[in-house]
Amino acid sequence: MLTGALYFERSMTYYPFTMTPGETVLTIHGVTASPNLDSDFALQNPGISVSRQEGWSYSAQEMYTDILNQSPEVDLYFVELNSTVVRMMDKGYLLPLTDGALLQDSAALYPVYAQAMGREGMLYAVPATVVLEPWAVAQDGDTSALTSWDALFRQIRANAEADETPFIGYGSGLKTDAIAWSAIDLAAAYTALYTLEHADSLDFGTAEFAEDMEAIRALAPLLPTEEAAQLNAQTPVLASGLRSENSWLHTCFYLHGSEGSVLDYLPPPSTQGASPGPVIATVTVYVVNPYTRHPEEAMVFLRYITASRPSFEYAALVANAEPYFFDSDILAHDDENIAKYEGQLSTATTAQQAQLQENIDYLRNEQTRIMNDPARWAVWEKTLLQYRESLIPHVQVNVSPYLGGRMHHSDNDLWQSLLQALRLYLDGSMDLRQCTERMNRVVRMYQMENQ
Repeated sequence: MLTGALYFERSMTYYPFTMTPGETVLTIHGVTASPNLDSDFALQNPGISVSRQEGWSYSAQEMYTDILNQSPEVDLYFVELNSTVVRMMDKGYLLPLTDGALLQDSAALYPVYAQAMGREGMLYAVPATVVLEPWAVAQDGDTSALTSWDALFRQIRANAEADETPFIGYGSGLKTDAIAWSAIDLAAAYTALYTLEHADSLDFGTAEFAEDMEAIRALAPLLPTEEAAQLNAQTPVLASGLRSENSWLHTCFYLHGSEGSVLDYLPPPSTQGASPGPVIATVTVYVVNPYTRHPEEAMVFLRYITASRPSFEYAALVANAEPYFFDSDILAHDDENIAKYEGQLSTATTAQQAQLQENIDYLRNEQTRIMNDPARWAVWEKTLLQYRESLIPHVQVNVSPYLGGRMHHSDNDLWQSLLQALRLYLDGSMDLRQCTERMNRVVRMYQMENQ
């Protein structure tokens, strides 16, 4: 048994830890991770395995409670970076990451992401995924509608009155269709941007908010009902005609996929005037419990995360990433891993054999998918350059307490309360003054409880 102590500078406390020779089990709680991530890590790091409890509804508040209780049972947490995580960074409740490889990884990120990973020069988090919310325009589409919300409203009305394909919608994830936005979609998208752009003095009772909500309500009869749409944080697609046999319209922005050749991505219109608004980014991160019994093994796992990001996550996060294509070299690399896993079958336990076979099947299926549609898995140079030039200058990592949980469906009473007020206004159950007063009460109550 090896014993030692971890010095946690911000709280001036020594936390004991132990390392047991042989098998170490890292326990991770959080949102759902990529398949085969943990088993691949264990195969590459003999002596360390991972036990993970996950679900899309996992909230950082659960992590906050664990750490306040000084529980050592969970080693790492995989959570959406939000106001709770930021508060824990500010209070020094997370383990500072001083590993050289992790510091180098952080330095290679786009500054907007690197700055969100720590506080006061200390690194606390390692990013794993990022989901962005730009707007998309078909390449033959008119981008002038994104110069302002007024211009957007005029274009939506013009298309609806002409009985054309809805000008604004979600890609369905299939090749043939799109789903038109409802009034609550418009109101939610506007409110999310307004909340970020007015974070320092958030007030829904302003004339600008009132005017735009009135415009959205006036459009409501021309748009589908909410039941016909899927309210979520998705990439809105703008075009006079969205149907195309050659396009693959995803519901979220990706740097990979053949849609890179048919869509242009731009920032949304600002709620503050004729300028681009923020491109909202939702980032998932790994953080380490300061009470972990396995700090060294946790660092090994985090180094693996930084070295094993999928090509599209790497391209989204790392500033000097290059375009990437799955080619024969990638297929050969998969062949090497399949051969390695097959060679381990004869000496593995029954449980390990099942996991090895699962990995082998996954890689073979991946090879089939790549060969059937190699373009779909590419990081397109055009999209990557557009991301750097048009989106990155406007990216804002979402840590607003009012907007958390929109991607991972974790409970967020604040956002749901704001949405409910908007719904009641749009369906005529309350007037605009009642709506904005109710929304402002949500803001004031949160501020009072977190002074």
